[in-house]
Amino acid sequence: MRKWIALICLVSLATAGSALAQVDPDPDGIGLYYDTAGTEYCRTGVNGSMSLYLLATNLSEPSGLSGWEAHVTYTVPTGCYETGWTLPAGSLNVSAAPDFVVGLGEPVPYSPAILLATYGILVFCTDCIEFLVGPCNTPSIPGVPVYAAGDDPGLLRPLQQSSGSPDLPVLNINCDPCTVLGNETSTFGGVKSMYR
Repeated sequence: MRKWIALICLVSLATAGSALAQVDPDPDGIGLYYDTAGTEYCRTGVNGSMSLYLLATNLSEPSGLSGWEAHVTYTVPTGCYETGWTLPAGSLNVSAAPDFVVGLGEPVPYSPAILLATYGILVFCTDCIEFLVGPCNTPSIPGVPVYAAGDDPGLLRPLQQSSGSPDLPVLNINCDPCTVLGNETSTFGGVKSMYR
């Protein structure tokens, strides 16, 4: 009997651990999530106030980040209201949200998920809302979002969208089915979606 209890406990722990795994295991990721751990990107039946979190995940620079650039594209339908974007303390955006060219007063040390910005929205509509992430309006590296290494602001690294493409949403609200991941095997996002 003790063996069965031990086995059940081990299986429960293994299941709980995998349930909390980040959505995007690839290095140098950027995405918008419903949680600060980067585990949830799609919800249906949403009604009310909510916060969304723009995260950098699994950075390849062990020193963390000292700045970042990206642009978030979305449309707020009639009946929904945005409460706006906020940056963590010590962050300075020299552009206008949702376009971001952000420098940090102090580098953020490495973490599997680093909070870049928080977005607030009041969802009182039933329309599907999709959020995409791409390069800022005046990118340091053309065509991609970027971050600067924590110990060297001059060392820029490209960030890859959690959906695998700037043309695919990284987060959905009230979209059924979720359209976050690519479904064509000819796209990189489609190949990634087969292994999620």
